[in-house]
Amino acid sequence: MIKYSIDETSSFSLDVSTPHETSSIEFEGEDNPNPKVKRLKKILENGWTGMFGHLCDIENSTALDLHHVVVTNSNFNGVRLIEGQDILDMYKDEAEPDPFDFRIY
Repeated sequence: MIKYSIDETSSFSLDVSTPHETSSIEFEGEDNPNPKVKRLKKILENGWTGMFGHLCDIENSTALDLHHVVVTNSNFNGVRLIEGQDILDMYKDEAEPDPFDFRIY
């Protein structure tokens, strides 16, 4: 599982065990009056461009794509990864660069 904290009482998570596994995003503390919680949920419901340029949404995301939106979208400033660094590290471990692959990622 990969999990992010929005504030003391709200978080969102993705129940996956590998960087490329797909699942839906679950929110905890949705009734929190903090307007940031509602704004972040709306962004995720509307969809975003994932790590490799494909479209993602709240019902269909990978750990890599969710982490990509959290670190690249300024609306997610202050959101912290609290669980799942090991899942993200799996991608780093499998991503040995090919010296003859000249594509830009």
